[in-house]
Amino acid sequence: MKLETIWPEESYGCEGWSGEMARRIAGFDWSDTALGPIGQWSKSLRATVQMLLASPVPIVMLWGRPGTMIYNDAYSVFAGGRHPFLLGKPVEEGWPEIAEFNRNVVDTCLSGATLSYSDLRLTLHRSGLPEDVYMDLHYSPLADDDGKPAGVISIVFETTGKVLAEERRDAAERAFREANRRLQLALSSGFVLGTWAWDVNADRFSGDERFIKTFSLADQPEDNFLFDALAARVHPDDRQRLRDAMSAASCSGDGRHEIEFRLRMPDGTYRWALSSGRCEFDSHRRPVRLPGVLVDIHERKIAEDKLLKLTQTLEERVAEAVTARVEAEERFRQVQKLEAIGNLTGGVAHDFNNVLQIISANLQLIELKIKDDPDLIRRLHTIGGAAASWRRRCWLSRVVSRSIRLSSNRASWSRTCAISCSARCPNRSSCARPCRAMRGICSSTGINWKTRC
Repeated sequence: MKLETIWPEESYGCEGWSGEMARRIAGFDWSDTALGPIGQWSKSLRATVQMLLASPVPIVMLWGRPGTMIYNDAYSVFAGGRHPFLLGKPVEEGWPEIAEFNRNVVDTCLSGATLSYSDLRLTLHRSGLPEDVYMDLHYSPLADDDGKPAGVISIVFETTGKVLAEERRDAAERAFREANRRLQLALSSGFVLGTWAWDVNADRFSGDERFIKTFSLADQPEDNFLFDALAARVHPDDRQRLRDAMSAASCSGDGRHEIEFRLRMPDGTYRWALSSGRCEFDSHRRPVRLPGVLVDIHERKIAEDKLLKLTQTLEERVAEAVTARVEAEERFRQVQKLEAIGNLTGGVAHDFNNVLQIISANLQLIELKIKDDPDLIRRLHTIGGAAASWRRRCWLSRVVSRSIRLSSNRASWSRTCAISCSARCPNRSSCARPCRAMRGICSSTGINWKTRC
């Protein structure tokens, strides 16, 4: 009988002989392949096909030099999206992305040799996209009825999951070793005061040798301690804070514990320390254990305090500088005001000085004219005194006085000289009274006095 009628009907209880690939092989047209029509297959070929169909592991047969592919149900799972396209196809056409590799396999095995690979990485397009696949591959030659190599039997074990798991494990081990190295380095440094653990249910503490030495607990009979034994070394102001912080860690969502407190050293001095850890919970989110580490941060706290004081001093200095600047700006504005007033009064004084200069000059001329008349001289002195008073107000009194003294010495002038004086007052309101007095004296002495006030 033909194979296509036997394999589906006579399975003899073998699942592989009645499975999907057995039906596909029986129904496939092999006429145009290297195997030829299924009814003409040799006994050795039939036996090999039945053997691979019965195997629970992925097996593929590559027949002839083209490497025509026949495979079992397990290999169809490995092939993914390439199944059932691969059935009856030359291996280089079925897996074009690794065609060179498969060509070498077929040529090697047809020459009578075998090949074996462990965790070989190949890039396959099983689902249309490239993916790295790790496999254990074992290739052996298949003999035809004449005993010569006619094909290749390939046993495929995909190890991608195992290789990736090993890589993750190796990475985790490297990270663990690095973390352990850093921990040991930290523990061997002078900054770590020890590691500790709090048994939440028993409410007792334990620690390493450094921790016991830090809290001077070496003489204790037990290797775990109550909180009160530790609190004796903690600053009184920090004891309750430390207890509250540890209780809060056992109740918080993330179990994080971190607190800074002052620790009394064997010499009686206090140093700042940082206690840090994370609480462990059971499956019911009940706190079980709080492990942590104790670190010396005294130098850091001193530096922070100095920086804080420096910042506060700097702020005070800046505030003082700003205040001084505001005061200086206010004084400068006052100076500007005084300068403006000075410029204004200077202009006014200059105008008065011009008027008084005219008056002083004419007084000198009048004095020469009325030298022998005491009454007129008295009046003249009265006017001169008024002019001197105005000059003092204008910060020019010395000039007026000097002018009056000089005018009294001019004896060469004749009283009979006809004098005609005229003046233009720059400020009418300020010189009205002196000008009226001057006109009165001049009219009585024959002097022609004219003003344009």
